[in-house]
Amino acid sequence: APGGAGGGGRGQAGPQGGLDSFVSRMFATAGTEEASPLVPRGAPRRTRLRRWKVAGAVVLGVGALVALAIQLDSLSEHEEYPEFVPTASPTTPIDPEDVGEQISLHINAQVDDGWEYVVMYAADSNKELEETYCTVRVANGTTIQGKGSAKLYNFLQNGVEYFSYRGYYSSPYIHHCTLHGLKAGSAYWLKFGSGKDTSNKEYDFLTPPLAGPKERFTFAVVADGGQTEFSAATYAAIGDLRVSHGLTTVVYPGDLSYADGEPKRWDSFGRMATVMLGHVDLIAAPGNHEVGLGENYIAYQARFAPGSLWHVDSRGPVTFITLNSYSPFGPTSPQYRWFEETVRKVDRAKTPWLVVQFHAPIYSSNDSHMGEARGFRKVFEPLFVKYKVDLAFSGHVHSYERTHPVALGAQASCGVTYITIGDGGNREGLSRHWWPSQPSWSAFRDAEYGFGY
Repeated sequence: APGGAGGGGRGQAGPQGGLDSFVSRMFATAGTEEASPLVPRGAPRRTRLRRWKVAGAVVLGVGALVALAIQLDSLSEHEEYPEFVPTASPTTPIDPEDVGEQISLHINAQVDDGWEYVVMYAADSNKELEETYCTVRVANGTTIQGKGSAKLYNFLQNGVEYFSYRGYYSSPYIHHCTLHGLKAGSAYWLKFGSGKDTSNKEYDFLTPPLAGPKERFTFAVVADGGQTEFSAATYAAIGDLRVSHGLTTVVYPGDLSYADGEPKRWDSFGRMATVMLGHVDLIAAPGNHEVGLGENYIAYQARFAPGSLWHVDSRGPVTFITLNSYSPFGPTSPQYRWFEETVRKVDRAKTPWLVVQFHAPIYSSNDSHMGEARGFRKVFEPLFVKYKVDLAFSGHVHSYERTHPVALGAQASCGVTYITIGDGGNREGLSRHWWPSQPSWSAFRDAEYGFGY
């Protein structure tokens, strides 16, 4: 049950028992769900879930499967996962034959009985700036047009002296196009540009339900994705879920591109991740790779987080609160004061599930980054328990771990289930060094690439 009532996170510590085997059986019939509005009825249905290995699950409420940790064993026609490639995909210039690329979708606000979306896309800054337009159509052919504005930013590559002009980077135009009046639970097809200058491709997406306790809502969770062959497989698999499972939203607790001061890697990440981010609403949190090595959130905020570094979002029966592990968080800080003010206002009758995300995990039995979030835990964990947070998602450690419900270091029926899911595929590789003895609060742990939904 929601609200810390002790209904979730009680799986066994291995793939053969409890919730883990229950989830495995579920995937045996994964192709029998209701038809998605994005696929014509009667069209061939195909799922890649048959090739996935389940690493853990959290079952919330009665029959409500809200979060799974899915580890990608293999995809498509591959019998084995491709070998690790610790490089970015090639940074090619923006296609001169298209209006833009590097698409991502964001819900800006709930307005009355609909959603206000912001569509972000990149366009060639070597050309004259075009006006910002985007259009969505619905199945009956009617359209809604949006407008907006564009900006670019300049960046000095990490490690390059300021007087070396070869080290300066100028971004594409980053367009922010606002669409008003999109209905909840509806399918749309997106194009951007206007007149003859419109995108060559349509991007389909489903809108999530409005806030409500009985609404059905599917979201995915991925962190520390980067841009390797593993990353590409992860993003493609998540994108496919919009068709097979009605996915509308991706929660991303930090470390998106792994640009690390090499600004062109934001462009290559944008291209790679469009297969996911061009089709789902993104709720992101910043990680250390968004701030370190000279990044200072510049590209992250320009491209993927147009609002604050901490924010609140409601979708269906869930309220998501995003925090920043790398902003001041003490009791007198703006972030702390904002969190307390925000969490008090959450209407649990309307959104019974309360989920927080932040990058650095406060519960982990992995040696990687051990102790880094000690101060964050000291400040925020008492608040998570006080306000009955149900789930907390983090990344940073490149493996998967799920806790039992825990409060202040001990298992508790009124505690929080913490999920570390920093295994999206990045170039630094997996965190395989676990504590020799698994602590009692740790329900399941595994070091394989993947994501959850």
